[in-house]
Amino acid sequence: MTATDAACPTPAKLRYATPVVARRAADNDAAIHGEPRYPYACPCGWWHVSSKPRDRRLRVARDGTVYVRKPRKTPTAMEDAS
Repeated sequence: MTATDAACPTPAKLRYATPVVARRAADNDAAIHGEPRYPYACPCGWWHVSSKPRDRRLRVARDGTVYVRKPRKTPTAMEDAS
């Protein structure tokens, strides 16, 4: 998907082309505002920065690597019985 494939749901936000650039912008914003900032991939194809964590399973490292955390396994009724 390219940045022009979909309309942006938050067109007023700054756009970043890569997760690396978005992570740097998030770090800079956090230093200015004193609160954490979170980069996220937008459906429009760009990356944005938010003050709210969107998906705790998604993490962008400083080198731009995007990690998806696996959901925790919840015990089933059968596992609880043992």
